[in-house]
Amino acid sequence: MLALMREARDQDSGDQDNVDIAGSEDGMTVATWFVVQPFERSKKGRMIQRDAREWQTAEAACREGERVAAQGGAAVAFARTGDPDTGDFAAVILGVYGAPPDEVLAA
Repeated sequence: MLALMREARDQDSGDQDNVDIAGSEDGMTVATWFVVQPFERSKKGRMIQRDAREWQTAEAACREGERVAAQGGAAVAFARTGDPDTGDFAAVILGVYGAPPDEVLAA
């Protein structure tokens, strides 16, 4: 899971439309990204990781996870909160939908 979060962070386009940004008492910028990491079933039955996407709210990310699972795939919705200036982030899993590969949740 940590590798997925790092990958999603590295793919950030700098687009602030899907980011909840707030200041903290110590002057740090705190931002939260809501991300869905989808997986699609291959013709051979294996789950293949697709590009992570950002959503405007936690609810929207969870709905997308449900939609992916309803179509036979799997998804992990998570929120990343931290300081974009320093790159320090923490992640919270919002939901697991379908059956993602075992190694995704093992980290």
